[in-house]
Amino acid sequence: MEVLIQNPGEVIRPSISSVQIIKILTELYGLNPLEMAELISYDDRNVHIKHSTAQLNSSITEIWSYGYNLKILNSLESENPNLIECGKSGKENIVRLLTFIPGQVLASSEYTIHLFNNAGNYLSELHRVMKNFHHPEFDSRQSLWSMPSFPHLTKFLYAVENQAHVDLVREILREFQEKVETRYNELPKGLIHGDFNENNILIEMPADGEVHVTGILDFADVQFSCYAFDIAIGIMYLMLESNDVDVTHVGGHFLAGYCTQRTLDESEWEVQKICVAARFCVSLVMGLYTHSIDSKNDYALLTNKKGWKILERFWAVPEQKLLDLWKNIQTATKL
Repeated sequence: MEVLIQNPGEVIRPSISSVQIIKILTELYGLNPLEMAELISYDDRNVHIKHSTAQLNSSITEIWSYGYNLKILNSLESENPNLIECGKSGKENIVRLLTFIPGQVLASSEYTIHLFNNAGNYLSELHRVMKNFHHPEFDSRQSLWSMPSFPHLTKFLYAVENQAHVDLVREILREFQEKVETRYNELPKGLIHGDFNENNILIEMPADGEVHVTGILDFADVQFSCYAFDIAIGIMYLMLESNDVDVTHVGGHFLAGYCTQRTLDESEWEVQKICVAARFCVSLVMGLYTHSIDSKNDYALLTNKKGWKILERFWAVPEQKLLDLWKNIQTATKL
């Protein structure tokens, strides 16, 4: 099992100047950028090349009108050239040039029951589409953000100053090891996205209708794993900005959409609460840790703005009560 996990104190986010970025674009891709803007990112660097002139070459055979995204992988991912077809090429960080996909992300929308339902439906469709795709690299790949790597989070707990929060993480970890790790073999598996969050989900906002999910970005965390983990990740991130819908209800509405295309096994229902809480823990702790070693990366603290309070409230709901609530919502939506 290949597990890509950074060491505590290790800085893996690339440090690069605009001058170096321009040099990469001109020398590797023949692009002369006229306008650039950095996009939010956790451990990598993403730069949107909005306008550019270019000489057509082997890398760019035609100009993409929406611009490009230059992705500079973190040093940890760059140590595994199997993930990238072009390989490492002797450089400290692997770089890729991607065509930029225009659109609005879910984070810019009002969070509604319809949107939760639609997002769940889209994830289920994504699982169906990827079901028959296989690449050996995904079979054993894991990162610190992968659900099975949750126990490694204890190495980074020193970044959490609130002892009550540390105790909560340790309590959730014990539950995870007792009730989720022991059930890996019985949980249905397939290719999962691994980071189904509000800034990776594209939406369409028609003037006279409901918002719809239309696409998904960032397949950097794709892996062969349990479908239940992907579902939990989606629920967790949608709970963060749910102002009009009770956060404890979000999972029910998301699953109502998901289950229109794929029925969950009972084991998947039973691990959902713990898995949602586990993803909260990883995002919260790693956010504090990342910001402690890179104070300019405010994106890392996004979950921390509301996350601890939501997690505390969510975790306080008895497991069976939450499960019954979500199943009732799913059943009522189906009718």
